[in-house]
Amino acid sequence: MGSYSRVMPKTERGNRARKAANLYAPLPVDSALMYGLVAILASGLVLWVAGKFYGWNVFLHPVWTGIGFVGIFISAVFLRKHRKRLHTPAFHAEYQRDKDQDDPSS
Repeated sequence: MGSYSRVMPKTERGNRARKAANLYAPLPVDSALMYGLVAILASGLVLWVAGKFYGWNVFLHPVWTGIGFVGIFISAVFLRKHRKRLHTPAFHAEYQRDKDQDDPSS
């Protein structure tokens, strides 16, 4: 029973590892759909502002604009996937580092 008090529960260790990993490889909070929609809205806003500033008719070629928005959506989904890929090994490394510090015998 005395050794149990030295062992940290998995949830606490996981929370500490996630917090440490989020400092240099943050976990994506939103879904891939949300990443894509925000990217489309932001790029649409930039396109609209640039069109107003330079006097462009941004609705002159809707097919090409739509194709561009699909590309932007896919890029945002891959950005989320890339961030998730960076976070997962960082979390496992921090979890193992925390585990090694708490119990050096294992």
